Amino acid sequence: MLDQLRHQRSKHLQDHRDRANSVRGMEELVADIRDLPGFEGFQLPPRSDELMAMAIEGPIVTFLCTKFRNDAIIVTATSIKSLMLPQLIYEDAESWMRKIPTLVRIARSKYGENNSQMDKLLSWLWDSAVAPVLNELQLKMSGDKLPRVWWIGTGGLAMAPFHAAGRHSRRSTENTYSHVISSYIPTIKALSYARRRKPQLLSRPGSSLLVVTMPTSPAQNTLLGSSLGTKQFTLPVTLFLTNLGCEY
Repeated sequence: MLDQLRHQRSKHLQDHRDRANSVRGMEELVADIRDLPGFEGFQLPPRSDELMAMAIEGPIVTFLCTKFRNDAIIVTATSIKSLMLPQLIYEDAESWMRKIPTLVRIARSKYGENNSQMDKLLSWLWDSAVAPVLNELQLKMSGDKLPRVWWIGTGGLAMAPFHAAGRHSRRSTENTYSHVISSYIPTIKALSYARRRKPQLLSRPGSSLLVVTMPTSPAQNTLLGSSLGTKQFTLPVTLFLTNLGCEY
């Protein structure tokens, strides 16, 4: 019995040494990677100054919705703050997000019902999440040139349509697109990476651009404003592609 206990103790000690050696080996490997040019921040979170530098072209807003508390993490060019969202309830968010796949399906028999439910969802999203953020940023009705905001939805809000939040009755400005231009990113690091990319699409020799508009579709309403002339359309599209890595 004593020999068996000694053997078990020896095995446990060896397992501990093996794990410690593995951890040290991993730490040394990560240190070697960080010594390489361009990999100084490998597996490290961005510094606060790096985060604020990413918001130089507009605020970055991350929504956190959990059973414990609900906040918007707002990054601007000068600050990083947490805004508590008391009207954003986890159970409500979970319920609304589960309905989205059904509401966006086109079924003529349920079009009116789905449209009504979608209006309620967008109003809820505006009141509980988007409007408080825009008020905090003082971006509501900010002028003719709308500022850009990058939205990051996490967890249950990953599918939330922040760009469409609000009330959309005639002349209503209680909605996102009346105040800001919306873009989506999965993470701030992804935005940083996209901005470092050099767009190649239009810089290649012999490259060209095909623009197709479809103002009418069978059994659908006419898409007003889609029949744009080439001169009207080429410049905005070219600018969009030039900024392809960081616009959407």
